[in-house]
Amino acid sequence: MNLTQRLDSLCKASESDYGSIKNEILSGLTIDDAKTIITMSLSAEKQAKLKLLNLIVDVTTLPIQPLLIEAFGKEKDPDAKLMLTVSLGRNGNKKIISSLIELINNDNYLMKHKATLALQLIGSIALQELLIIMFKNLEANYPYAEMIADIIVQIPDKSLNDVEKILQIKNPLVAEILGSIDDPQVVPLLVEFFDKKNHLLSRSVKDALVRLGAKNADLLGDFLSLNNEEFNYWITRALASFGDLGRKILLEKINGASNNLIRNIIEVLDYKGEEVLKDLYFNLLLKGNCKTKEIVIEKVISCKDPTLLIEIKRLISDKLDTNSRFFLLYALSETGTGDEFLKEYFKGGSVERLIATLVKTRNPKKEDFNLLVSLLKEPDPFIKQAALNALAAIARDSFPQLLEATMIDHPEVRKNCLKLIRGLGREAVIILGQLLDRGNHNEKFQAAFVTGHLYLYDLKSNLEKLTNDGNEWVRKFARIALARMGGPDEVLKLLKSSQQENCDTAISLLKEDINHYAQLFLSNWTSLPETIQVKVKSCLADNEKRFPGTLSGLAGKLSGESSKIIASMQKQMELERSFQL
Repeated sequence: MNLTQRLDSLCKASESDYGSIKNEILSGLTIDDAKTIITMSLSAEKQAKLKLLNLIVDVTTLPIQPLLIEAFGKEKDPDAKLMLTVSLGRNGNKKIISSLIELINNDNYLMKHKATLALQLIGSIALQELLIIMFKNLEANYPYAEMIADIIVQIPDKSLNDVEKILQIKNPLVAEILGSIDDPQVVPLLVEFFDKKNHLLSRSVKDALVRLGAKNADLLGDFLSLNNEEFNYWITRALASFGDLGRKILLEKINGASNNLIRNIIEVLDYKGEEVLKDLYFNLLLKGNCKTKEIVIEKVISCKDPTLLIEIKRLISDKLDTNSRFFLLYALSETGTGDEFLKEYFKGGSVERLIATLVKTRNPKKEDFNLLVSLLKEPDPFIKQAALNALAAIARDSFPQLLEATMIDHPEVRKNCLKLIRGLGREAVIILGQLLDRGNHNEKFQAAFVTGHLYLYDLKSNLEKLTNDGNEWVRKFARIALARMGGPDEVLKLLKSSQQENCDTAISLLKEDINHYAQLFLSNWTSLPETIQVKVKSCLADNEKRFPGTLSGLAGKLSGESSKIIASMQKQMELERSFQL
């Protein structure tokens, strides 16, 4: 049976017979036989065509690249082109690279996938051309450059010399390529790539470090001595991914480390009962900064080591400063195992009662609301956050109290209470709408205040109805809310109005938010009535007395006539102070 007959038999063969006939043909294949197969495939029916080309895919020992390239140019069937693509890839033909790269941009997923596979098979022969194409497309067509970079990453046996020309580009794709090069010299290069202002690039550097593998773990550990907080964040996470080896290096680095590096290390380490970590936890609970203590508490809560808890109870009973005692109590309460101890302990004085209430933030009650709100004024950010978390848990049940709290004359309390109401989402809109329509006078003006601050445009018509309410405070706050939602043009319209109520509304907005509205008023100074100018100056002066430095802060944001007005006011107030002295 000659080759043509055997090929005809192959095309008609069942799935079970195909393999044996294919192996028989390939066993003695010559270059002329390969030419016959490729020529026959061009005119064959679809199924026969694919069966014939499937023969060629496995031919890698004969110089058939020119035949494949010629067939690739003549072939119209996309599936057949894919098979020719794979054949060219396996034969490592550089001439086909540009055609394969064109296929990567094809909408046909299968064609894109096969072209990618072929380029990976061609490997290092295609590397330089792929790098050039990626380089050219980094800005012009980033998704395309990303696909090329993915192919480059899969190519084995790359060296730093191969990619030298693109190393000056600080780009996530270049970092990924560096991570796929098996060379320890890559580590210092990746350190240089790190950029704390570019989170995406930093993340790619971390991923590249992980890809370099545990064999470079010691080298990575050496770079932890660099005083680079952001880089330490990523490199500790890379080391943590190396299992016990990375863990050993991190534990060694704790001694003599900076507070920030210690924090990064304990964040990534699981507690396994080591004495070194146990001692470190206690030391940080007593002496660490606020953020570090938070992380340690989370670790103590998660591990629930009985010996840790016993030691915490002993430390609490010692004479500690209030801040350290609070963190220890909080850590103990969060484990859910120290309730009896806490009950006994909280028979003490006022400081202990304050701590006790903070500990209760684990299970806040509605009656704790006022005390929790007062804790929002605490300077310690951890205490504030604990109180805010507790308030969030009871926000729905304490909505009327939340409304009242938004009126408290303390910027942080007002901001956080508004934040809590916003966190209720659509439910807050529904409740506010009901209060604007059917609440008592206090509820109406408080709801109007919140509605304006949260820019709830859905409730604009509810506010408009209240501008004619019989209560002066309700009318005032409804107008303030509408003016706030209307923006600068609406506020200026009120300022220039002949109606006293409208002018008072604009001045009320200024009192609410000096920084925002003072710039607006001063920039439009010459168009304001003199009576309003006097009120604006009075308002700014009162605010400067309460919060010294307000005028200086405004002066830095203004120019021209506006800054002269501020300068004049500062001189006048300085003169008044000198007379008082």
